[in-house]
Amino acid sequence: MKVELNVTSFIDIIFNLLVFFILSTSFTTGATSAGLVVDLPAAASADQQVRERDLVVAMTTDGQIVVRGASVAVDALPALLEEWKKENATGWVIVQADAAVPHGRVVEVMDRVKSVGIARLLIAAQGG
Repeated sequence: MKVELNVTSFIDIIFNLLVFFILSTSFTTGATSAGLVVDLPAAASADQQVRERDLVVAMTTDGQIVVRGASVAVDALPALLEEWKKENATGWVIVQADAAVPHGRVVEVMDRVKSVGIARLLIAAQGG
């Protein structure tokens, strides 16, 4: 008598778990979709909705500016914003600055956004 080990159902279970974990980790929005964690300041009137046509500009405590998952220099921001503005005339630019980022740095990024003629600018805050 020969004993055989059938691993087909084991492979199916492992594959299903893999698919589940891949899908469950990809349903994040904003800056956290790139694995970036930003500690937002709290505000009682914070809105929780970010739409597809909105552009999130995340600012971290170590000085990084992240747009669409990629680190961007402050000087390169206007060109990126100009290109985004052509495709998304009704979208908002959302500045997601960590609570520990200096105010002057946030104002500098906001000034770059305004310099390319984008008036639809929001500052992200955590709902309180």
